Formats: sequence, structure tokens, C-alpha cells
Amino acid sequence: MILPWFQSQASLTNFVADLIMAELAAIRPSSTLSLSMLDDAENAFSDSNLQLDSLELMALSIALSRAIHFDESHIDNNLFSYPTFANWLAISYKSLIAFSQSITFKTSGSVGTNKHYRHEIAQLEQEAQYLGQLFKGRRRILSAVPSHHIYGFIWTVLLPRYLGPLIPVIDIRGISSNALQSVLKSGDLIIA
Repeated sequence: MILPWFQSQASLTNFVADLIMAELAAIRPSSTLSLSMLDDAENAFSDSNLQLDSLELMALSIALSRAIHFDESHIDNNLFSYPTFANWLAISYKSLIAFSQSITFKTSGSVGTNKHYRHEIAQLEQEAQYLGQLFKGRRRILSAVPSHHIYGFIWTVLLPRYLGPLIPVIDIRGISSNALQSVLKSGDLIIA
């Protein structure tokens, strides 16, 4: 039996972290940000090395709420009152337990204004299941894409569950092409 995507702590953590960092990069386009800035999950965002102000915190909480439909879960999900990464993960998980039938992705805006599109998880699962049949035998997924975008979500969050119970997803976004050659193994699937 395939468990819901958010039952994997790694998948949920990666999704929320990727979304937060992408939204923050849009707010602070000239700053240098990295996922490692979320390492201290218990530290409040305003006290951490991110130093979020109230408007940034509000923007990030709205983006996460929109993506996983907090409004449809009907739980106390005031992220603004609990400004730590660990709390946001816990609230996201609680919300997804109550409602996880759809997810909303934001376009990159490469051809105009960013737009938000809602997708039914059941349809995305069908696509991942089909891809799982095409890529049987893969032992690892090496990902150069963020998991909060639709293709990153399908290939790095949903697909691994159809390839086997212990398929690791390795983030290679920070690895140079030369270093990547030393990481590659037989049976890898590179998502880029």
C-alpha cells in the first residue's frame, strides 16, 4: 500500500523548505539564501539567520497555506503565531491529515505573472504510478529541482513511493557537474 506523500517526513520537510526558500528568494531577490538556513527547526524565523520581519513572515505563511489548502482542513493553522520551521511542519502535517485531496502550485512567472493552479492529488498520483512503471529498478533519485514545483513534486515526492519503499531522494542542486560524476551510481535517476 502506498502511503500519502506527506507521511514521509523527508518529503514533507523538503516540500515546505523548498516552498519557504523560494518564496523568500522572491521577496529578497538580491540575498544569498540556502536551505541550511532552516537547519535550526526550533529557532523562530525572526530570531534565526533568516531574520524575517512580520511582512515576510505573513507572505510565507500565506504561500504555505495556499499550497496545501489550510482553509479546507479547518484546523487552527495560524502559522504567524508559531514562527518556527518545526511548528510549520507540524501544522502542515496536521492540516494534510485533515485535507490532502489537492495541492496548489505557483508558476514560475517566466511567461508573465505568476499564477496558482490547483491539482487533484489523485491525478498526480496516477502520473507518478505510470512513471514508476517506466523507471522500475532505479535505486536512487538525484534531484536538481525543487519539490514545491509541480514536476519536482511528481518526480521527487510522489514517484519514489512507486519505485520502492527505501528509494532515497538526494538533493544535488549544490553539486557541480564535475562533483556529480563522482556521486553517480548505476541505477540512479537524475531529475533536472
